[in-house]
Amino acid sequence: MPRSSMADARNPLSALGVTISVTTAITFFAGLLLILIPVYVIPVIELRIFELRVFILGFIVFGAGIVAGRSSLIGLIGFTGGFLGGFVAAVLLQLLLWPTGWELILSLALGAIAGGGSLITAKLGFRGLETILGSMRPTRRCPRCNSHVGLNARKCWSCRAALPPT
Repeated sequence: MPRSSMADARNPLSALGVTISVTTAITFFAGLLLILIPVYVIPVIELRIFELRVFILGFIVFGAGIVAGRSSLIGLIGFTGGFLGGFVAAVLLQLLLWPTGWELILSLALGAIAGGGSLITAKLGFRGLETILGSMRPTRRCPRCNSHVGLNARKCWSCRAALPPT
C-alpha cells in the first residue's frame, strides 16, 4: 500500500514532546558522563576545571539540540523543544550532581544553546509546509463567511449559507 503524502504531516505537539524528551535524555546522559568519568575513572585528565567542563557541556548540548531538531516540524518548535529539554537537563544535572552556584543562569544559557542547535536542523521549514499544504485535498471558500468548505458541499458548515454549484 503506498504511503499517502499526508502521513508526513504530524501533530506539532507530539513533535514538540519528542524534541524535548530527546534533548533532555541526550544532554543528561552525556553531561553525566562528562561529570562522572574524569573524576572517578580517569583522574589524570584535567577536566576538573569548571570553565572547561562548561565549555565541553556547551558543545554536548548543541549536539543534542541538533539531533533532537530532526524530529521537529518547524524551526520555532525545534527551538522551543530544544530550549526546554536543554534547560531541564541542565537543571537536573546541576541540582543532583554538580552544584555550581550558577544553576539558573547556566541552565538558561545551555538551554539556549540546545535551542539554537534544534533551530538549525528543524526538518521542514516553510518550504516543506508549502509542499504539505499543496498535497492536501483541494477546497473552496464560502463567499459569505470565507471559511474552507469541501468541493462537493452544498451548504457552508459555518454559516449555513447555500453555496454555488461547482
